[in-house]
Amino acid sequence: MIYDVLIIGGGPGGMYAGILSSLRWLKSCIIEITDSLGGQVQKLYSEKKIEDLPGFVEIKGHEFISNLNKQLMNESEFKPDVFLSTTINSIKKENNIFLVKTNNNEFKTKSIIIAIGLGIYESIKLDDKEINILDKTNIHYEYSSNLFNNKKTVILGGGDSSFDWANHLIENGLSNDVSIIHRRDEFRARENKINKAKNNGVKFFTNKTIKEISKNIITIIDNNTNEVSKVEYDKILVQYGASFKLNDIKTLFKDMYLDHNKKLIVNLNCKTNIDGIYAIGSAIEYDSSPNMILSSCADAARAIYHLRKWIKENESN
Repeated sequence: MIYDVLIIGGGPGGMYAGILSSLRWLKSCIIEITDSLGGQVQKLYSEKKIEDLPGFVEIKGHEFISNLNKQLMNESEFKPDVFLSTTINSIKKENNIFLVKTNNNEFKTKSIIIAIGLGIYESIKLDDKEINILDKTNIHYEYSSNLFNNKKTVILGGGDSSFDWANHLIENGLSNDVSIIHRRDEFRARENKINKAKNNGVKFFTNKTIKEISKNIITIIDNNTNEVSKVEYDKILVQYGASFKLNDIKTLFKDMYLDHNKKLIVNLNCKTNIDGIYAIGSAIEYDSSPNMILSSCADAARAIYHLRKWIKENESN
């Protein structure tokens, strides 16, 4: 089989590109390096509310991905093929067809859409060289349903994500004992989230350094007074942010143009400088490109619309 389009990356943008391919009678496949579709939304924000999608006052991340998946898998002659836990090893072009070799298969395709986002997510871990960690049993780096229910939860970090989860636990009646420990006096989170947490009764420990984590006890020290105190916990949720490891997709195309941030440079049709290769979402850079789910889907629409015309023009020549 020769696919019309091979989509690298199974986040919302890649999934939507697969949906539009089906609606435009293009045979497509999605190659995803992890074991599930949904990207960061599914992995990081599954229980959080998305509030900036048209037609939804709010929708939880996992519900949004579930809806996309139903749309993607809608029975049709052009339903995309999905390959999970698949790593691309090489890509070369022969006679206007791309040959894509993976860890377990080989594909032929007329065009490619790169939808790799920021890369593979990896939570920033606690530094056991700075903190004496005696018990790692109840230290978690990602929120998971039911894991924190009815638990005395301590969240480490001062950004939006810390406050999102703190407010989520309180407002949904999952826990009535939530604390946030932050190493600085001021939080990085938005003020409305901080105020909501205050009103929800979340306890704050600011300007504190963690010295030791033992079973059910966190030992902290005040950065100004050096006063030592202890915080009890059942579960710890670490929200220090993430690093994103880019897979080697970009290095497979040695002639592809990148900007100073190593983002793929595309035109308004999301076409790269290589004929037949398009890129969308957080992997690309152009003027006034917002980092939103919606913009990634809009990129997918532009890419599919243009590559369909490009394929038809090539076939008629």
